[in-house]
Amino acid sequence: METFGTEKANRAAEAFVERTADSYKVVLDHMIGLQDRNVQYVRGLFEGFASEVRHQVNANRVITRELVERAEEQRDTLRAVVEEPLHAYWNLAFTPLSYYKEGIEQAERVTPVSDINTGLPIANYDELNVGEISQKIDNLSVEDLRKVRAYEKGHKNRDTLVEQIDRKIKAAS
Repeated sequence: METFGTEKANRAAEAFVERTADSYKVVLDHMIGLQDRNVQYVRGLFEGFASEVRHQVNANRVITRELVERAEEQRDTLRAVVEEPLHAYWNLAFTPLSYYKEGIEQAERVTPVSDINTGLPIANYDELNVGEISQKIDNLSVEDLRKVRAYEKGHKNRDTLVEQIDRKIKAAS
């Protein structure tokens, strides 16, 4: 009987293990199914979110394009509104200067600047160095010395030459 009891215990243990395994299998099947549903739910959330984000990005892109186009139209309109009066004002303001410049250019074409007598008693004054000018001022009158001094002060303003002219003026006075 002992073998019969052992056999019965073994069969009971096997039945218990099979039922337990079946129970675990049912639980695992339910868990796997639940996990699949959770994955599908989360995937749906992310896909919906991604779809909504794509839609929002496209809408923002369209709005941005439209805003840029309108801003460019406003810029062009503003440019047209501002440039025309500005050009008119600019021409009005600088017309006298352009006539003056044109007159100077015509005068230079007729008489080159280098040939114009500066009213100085020394010819080609601007082309001479201090030594050459010093030799030419020896025989000048006080009035001519003053003209040369004023011209030198207003142009090259060479201190040694101005001092030399001042000494000659003092000596002649």
